[in-house]
Amino acid sequence: MSHPRDLPNSNFQKERSEAQKELLIQAYGKIQKTLKELKETQERLIESERLAAVGQLIAGVAHEVNSPLFAIDGSAKIVRAKLNELLHQSFLLGAQMNQNEIQVFSDLVMEASKRNEFISSSQIPDLQTKYIDELKAFQINEEDCNELARILVKLDVLEKLETFSVILTRSNAVELLQFINQVYKLYMASWIISDSSKKAGGIVKALKSQSYDRSSENETFSISESIDAILTIYQSEMKDIELSRNYAEVRDHLGDCDRISQVWINLLTNAMYASNNSGKIEIEIAGETEYTVISFKDYAGGIPLDIRKRIFEPFFTTKPRGKGTGLGLALCKQIVEEFNGQLLVEVEENVGTKMIVKLKHNENTI
Repeated sequence: MSHPRDLPNSNFQKERSEAQKELLIQAYGKIQKTLKELKETQERLIESERLAAVGQLIAGVAHEVNSPLFAIDGSAKIVRAKLNELLHQSFLLGAQMNQNEIQVFSDLVMEASKRNEFISSSQIPDLQTKYIDELKAFQINEEDCNELARILVKLDVLEKLETFSVILTRSNAVELLQFINQVYKLYMASWIISDSSKKAGGIVKALKSQSYDRSSENETFSISESIDAILTIYQSEMKDIELSRNYAEVRDHLGDCDRISQVWINLLTNAMYASNNSGKIEIEIAGETEYTVISFKDYAGGIPLDIRKRIFEPFFTTKPRGKGTGLGLALCKQIVEEFNGQLLVEVEENVGTKMIVKLKHNENTI
């Protein structure tokens, strides 16, 4: 039985224990609050990095879409300006020719309609010389030979000149060929419109594939198509880069295509930055037993040894202030791990850096 004088000490121990327990509860509460705040801060930083990527996408899309639209507008103006003029002129020229000449003239017009690419300016001088030599054999004066050759070189009909001689030897041959030259320009303008429309459509499709849609979080997607969508958007910034794509046939992946595309954006833009938007970048897709392996390799000399082990640290960056947040690779690593994958780096001294993404195959994809 406790001696009465021990009771105050016992009460003191109990009170101290209760006080310590209360302090622990308060400390635990503060830790939980701090963790919550850190998580919210992390989410804001990740969203900030996403928004930075979106900003880059928007800038790239604006530039890329503007170029084909400008080409479409300019070509459409050419078509509108020339069409009525040529239609009226065709009746006048036709009235001056017999049936055989009209047929040959029509065949030459058809040759103009077949062209869908421009001849390289470096090839033109030699080709014109060949045409002039052939035309002189038809007893055509030198001045007309030069003008006819200038137009004929665009049509690629050197082997067929004998067939068209009935037109080329007419006194108004230059006038006839100038008409055909205008037809050629119209067809080229229509080809530019068609090609530019496809480019603009491709850019819009690529941008649409990057629009964030929660409903697509568990849909299958093609890894190569998701990468190509990013390359389409950034193509204007890569005009001085030699891009090599080596894609093996691999199975589709199940997941959030938008999320993994953030990885492609960061790895591509990092390679572009390291290469100073020049040099060479290689992108490869390969299949392994358990993984699909995607790599982005630059030839910018490689990451220095002293910073290599820090590249995945949040907020670590070698870019100047305002050029990078230091969250890009940290975010990439997090996303890849969410896909049950790995993000690795291989550095070849004085050669370049290869960033490797290994995504584990989904069991229910083929």
